[in-house]
Amino acid sequence: LVADGKLDGYIDTVPAISQAIAKGHFSDLKIAGRLDAQLDLSVASRDDEPELASLFQKAVNTLTKEETDAIIKKWVAVTFEQRFDYSRFWKALAVAAAVVALVVWWNRKLTRLNRAIRQAHEELDDANRNMAALLDNARQGFLSVDRDGIVSPQYSQECRVLFGTDIEGRNVAELLFPDNPAGGETMRVNIGRVIDEPDAYRQELYLSLMPKTVARGEASWTVAYRPLAGGRLMFVITDVTGEVRLKDAVARERNRLACVVAAVREQHDFFAVLDSFAAFRESGAALVAGAADGRSALDAVYRQVHTFKGLFLQLECAFVAKALNDLETRLTELGREAVPAAAEVAAAVAAADVDAALAQDLDVV
Repeated sequence: LVADGKLDGYIDTVPAISQAIAKGHFSDLKIAGRLDAQLDLSVASRDDEPELASLFQKAVNTLTKEETDAIIKKWVAVTFEQRFDYSRFWKALAVAAAVVALVVWWNRKLTRLNRAIRQAHEELDDANRNMAALLDNARQGFLSVDRDGIVSPQYSQECRVLFGTDIEGRNVAELLFPDNPAGGETMRVNIGRVIDEPDAYRQELYLSLMPKTVARGEASWTVAYRPLAGGRLMFVITDVTGEVRLKDAVARERNRLACVVAAVREQHDFFAVLDSFAAFRESGAALVAGAADGRSALDAVYRQVHTFKGLFLQLECAFVAKALNDLETRLTELGREAVPAAAEVAAAVAAADVDAALAQDLDVV
């Protein structure tokens, strides 16, 4: 039936199948597999002839292993053929193809992503270089600090020009106020307040307390501030030394012209003030000596100095007016003492700074 195709398969013992295949010459039939069950080969005899069964058993017992194997090979010779399972093969092939396709797709995707990332990095580097170039050519110093005032590694080239050195890791308060520890400490405290303050309105109040101008040696700078994300504060430093010097020069020239105009227009008053001031300078020591005590001498001299300062300001004599203002400040300091010394008052009045300043104004006229 199996050979004729009427059955798909047949299960039996190996000896029975091999004998049937040999007798029927079914060369196209093969044993495709075996079950786990074990069935030993045996011979049956009539139950009323026990001697026959005993003889068979004795004959079997006398067989050696080699004789048994020879008998089995002769009479039970059969070929086992494991049929190739194409369904499993195609399934495995499909899975392998899917894995290969997935790996190829993923590699192509990674290649595109890496290319996009590399291009983005290049564009970012270009943007950073362009921004750095703009900042370096802005003629302003750009830097940022943390809440302790430490300068970050990123700052514009102009900062090196302004400070004359690399400033990475330096404290900005010490950089701006090298000769003023009190001013530097105030800035350091305010930087921490600005960065730590979450409220925008209060933060602006703290920013208003930060110095807008800084004098560093002979240089004059303006400073602007911008809070940044990440707990940082940006400084924008502009060198205005040239502008300040120009303004001072213009102011001095204006004062000179005003002094000349006042001297020409009000000649009588001008020379009258000069004569009165000369008399005060000559009698200053006598005025102090004639006072009852140091306090009285100080009051008399202070009134005279204050009066002449006002008169010279009206006449646009800036040099002598400033010198008299400095003298007035010195007399004010002496007035804070419990018992001002007359000798100190006399020494302040006799200082030559006032006469030198008047000479400058007269040279202008």
